[in-house]
Amino acid sequence: SGRPSSISEETIDKVSDALKDKPQSSVRSVATDCSIPPTTAHRIMTEYLALKSYK
Repeated sequence: SGRPSSISEETIDKVSDALKDKPQSSVRSVATDCSIPPTTAHRIMTEYLALKSYK
């Protein structure tokens, strides 16, 4: 139950572009660069881009 999560394609593209520039970026730095919450950045990186964090 509850509200379904909705992440726009635009936000996913922003995160993807940020990671293309600096692949070793942390979740926090990507979130700051894209002006999104760290939890959203983490969800995009794991669920949509199939990336795993090092730490």
